[in-house]
Amino acid sequence: MSLICRRERSSPLDLKRMFVSSLKKSCDAHCTYFPLLLATCEVEKIAERFCVFDQRQPKSYHCDSDGSVPHRNVYHLVVSELNAAFSVTDYGCAKNRAIFLRYLKHFIGMQFGSKLNTGSICREFQVPEGMDSTWLVFSHGFVYSLLCGVVLSILKKNFRWCELKSRVPTVSYFTLASWKNILLNYLSTLKLATLSPVAQDASFPSAVFSHPDLANETYRVVPSIVRLVRKSDQRTFRLVVNRSIRKSGRSHQHCSPEGLPVSIAPKNLSVNERLRCPNGLVAFLSRLKHELPSIYAPSILSVNGAFSSLVRFRKAVATQGHFRFRLAKMDILDCFHSIEHAKLMEVFKEICDYARRYLFPAPDTEHLVHELEWFLRDALILFEGQLYRFQKGLAQGSCICTELANLYLAHADRQLAQGFPLWQSGVKSTWTSCSTVLRYLDDYLCITPANGNLSEFAKRVEASTRIVWLGMEIQDDLTIMIPEEPPPRFCRFTGRPLSAEDCLLHLSRARLRSVAWRYAFNPSCGIPQPSLNNGELSSQTRWNSLCGQNAHRLGQRVADLVWVCLKTSPGRMKLLTLPTVRQLAICIIRGIRSTLGHKRLEWLRLAVKAFAKRLRPYRGEVATLLSQLRKYLHKCIKMETIRFSPRLYS
Repeated sequence: MSLICRRERSSPLDLKRMFVSSLKKSCDAHCTYFPLLLATCEVEKIAERFCVFDQRQPKSYHCDSDGSVPHRNVYHLVVSELNAAFSVTDYGCAKNRAIFLRYLKHFIGMQFGSKLNTGSICREFQVPEGMDSTWLVFSHGFVYSLLCGVVLSILKKNFRWCELKSRVPTVSYFTLASWKNILLNYLSTLKLATLSPVAQDASFPSAVFSHPDLANETYRVVPSIVRLVRKSDQRTFRLVVNRSIRKSGRSHQHCSPEGLPVSIAPKNLSVNERLRCPNGLVAFLSRLKHELPSIYAPSILSVNGAFSSLVRFRKAVATQGHFRFRLAKMDILDCFHSIEHAKLMEVFKEICDYARRYLFPAPDTEHLVHELEWFLRDALILFEGQLYRFQKGLAQGSCICTELANLYLAHADRQLAQGFPLWQSGVKSTWTSCSTVLRYLDDYLCITPANGNLSEFAKRVEASTRIVWLGMEIQDDLTIMIPEEPPPRFCRFTGRPLSAEDCLLHLSRARLRSVAWRYAFNPSCGIPQPSLNNGELSSQTRWNSLCGQNAHRLGQRVADLVWVCLKTSPGRMKLLTLPTVRQLAICIIRGIRSTLGHKRLEWLRLAVKAFAKRLRPYRGEVATLLSQLRKYLHKCIKMETIRFSPRLYS
């Protein structure tokens, strides 16, 4: 049994008490008698060293121009603090200390919300002499106390961190002063029209909630915890709601002097849990999507539907002789925080009228309207210890914000469609207009023929022959290509600290592909085009050339995904052993083939060749993987050739 170490948890108030408690948990998990551990290990002596960190004061550090602190500076601070308090003998030996510091790098820079298992660390430790019976129990409790106690206390006293959206998942650290300035600047822009502070002792009758389908119990709706997320441009931030975090259980009931219960404190319920109650807003919006999808028109409700619509539009306008287009991509700035509550309520009431007429059984629209009014008016958020409510906009990350934004934008799209046609996701191949707009959430793709103009939709949009929409490159003839990106930049502190087994499971489940990648190899995109002169390539030749280029880019992207997991895994050496490499090679080939499709052996060769070329700078580490990949590729080609050989059917 192992203990789970999380960086995003509350720091303990008493480190010494936490150390003793961790040892007791480890003893219970391994069925060990705690007094035996006290007799064989210097528990009291080591526990006194944990008290040193309670009196430490925060230090000042040099930060970058954007206010962030490099991970290496954070790591050096933590190591210096640990070395000042703990000796090598506390870890058992110098090798154990080096192993712990290696995992400490991953703990500092791992993806937001990730976790470390003490078992993966203690499994590599050497057992000191005379501690064969208790070292395993002691090491689990000691490592857990260091990471979740001492290290977390040092980090929270000196820094603040937030999630960084990048190709290699990690977090950004800031000094206390720079983080305070970031919060003030961000809140100053939102407070003008979006957020309004709420007093901590303010009472809200609507915070007490009861529902007949929840055993008629009374619940107290607690505020949603929100956090800042740093965008990939590393300059701007986004406010998002955490997962449903609430204290479970019921508070103790108060009794009168006669022993009779006076009152029972209600259970806590998160905002998302209230919205997910039976016959609530989440159930109603899901029912609309399946039983009355015209309510969302012309919204496109999935990435799959977005690229399917693009392929169908290209096929439709090809019958009218249009093969070249001008493209523009637009998105709504701060979309979720720009939604007007009054307008949203007006749109929602119209939708409820439609639902009452066309859905059976008819929903309780009065209850639904009341729930949405409560969500917009009284659903509070907790940000850095202060309560806020939204005067305008929605809390991004809540379970209904995407659906409500789609309904709101769909109403605006229907008004816009009077002057500019928006493509309906359910439209077949017939289409009367050669210009259209595709929208997925707040991302708009404007398409018009090469001899047209985009001023009908927006006056100050720069037309382009190459744009990236929903993660895919759209060219001027509406062919879909996988974007070409440079190799990811690595830091020894970033990534997902997955064990070898978890890393392989993560790659096999992800299937090494994006939802939209397969549209780059969709045969519907190979529409015949008229040749302007004899020297121009034929349509089929050009299509094969594009697919070959896409296969090359696919191999590069898969190589990046695999190398991110390999590079950032603490169990990288075990992951690159022969038995695991064989499974990884099978996972890679299957992931590429599921995107390319069967019977496309030439493209499979190109993708694997691009995969190997991408990892050539690291061929010393991945030589076994590349060798097994070539072997499995030859086996797949041989089996595919035998399977579809004409001799079998002659």
